[in-house]
Amino acid sequence: KIRILNCKGSNFVNKEKARNLLTLINEYNANPFQKLECRMLRGDSILHDRFVVSDQSVWYLGSSFSEFGNRATCIARVPKASDTEILKEIENWYFNRQAEYSQGIEEYVNNSEADD
Repeated sequence: KIRILNCKGSNFVNKEKARNLLTLINEYNANPFQKLECRMLRGDSILHDRFVVSDQSVWYLGSSFSEFGNRATCIARVPKASDTEILKEIENWYFNRQAEYSQGIEEYVNNSEADD
């Protein structure tokens, strides 16, 4: 599974971008054996779009994902002493306390309230 945890709002992923992302996710997931999930953080967050978690390792990107591939950047593994805390927070936001910290992208897109 690939899981995306993103920030919402006009400065990050607004409703229009979220609708486009949801369409792409649904198209991707229509293929056999594909499973891509996306949740949007509620309110302000200390998380920025520069972490990649793979096999319980955390990697930090020097540029935003929106700039990735457009200019030089670096990627570095976060030391084990720090990545444990980062993983714990991400798991809280995505799984353990998801109703408090995040919402599914479908819920965000279909919510009739104004952009956050």
